[in-house]
Amino acid sequence: MAGGDSYTLGLTLRDNQSKARDSDYKSVAYSANYDFAKPVAGMRFGFGADIESRNFASSIYAAGPREDVSVGLEMSVNFSNVEFYGFQPIVKFEARRNESSVALFDRNYGNIAFDLRSSF
Repeated sequence: MAGGDSYTLGLTLRDNQSKARDSDYKSVAYSANYDFAKPVAGMRFGFGADIESRNFASSIYAAGPREDVSVGLEMSVNFSNVEFYGFQPIVKFEARRNESSVALFDRNYGNIAFDLRSSF
C-alpha cells in the first residue's frame, strides 16, 4: 500500500483423504491479514483473522456427518528498535475457537509465541 502497510487475503481449499473417518474431510478457509509499516513506540503491529469450515462425511463418535467451524484471531508485535546480531524479536498472540457438530471436538486454544526475524 502507499504508506508501506501490507495486507493479504487468502482462500484455501483442502481435500484431506484418510482411512480414519475423523481425519477424512473437505474444507474451505478464508484469511485476512494486515501489517502496519510505521512503528508505534518502536513496535510494528500486525493483525490477522481466519475462518475454516471442515466437512466430514462420517464420524466414529456420532451417526451421520460432522461439521467443524474454526475461527482464529492473531496479533504480532515486532520490536523494531531492538536488534540482536541482525535479528529483531517478535511476539505473537493467537486465539482460536473450534465448534463442532460433535461436542468432543469443541475447543478453545490460546498461544503466545516468541520468534526472531532477520532485519536485513
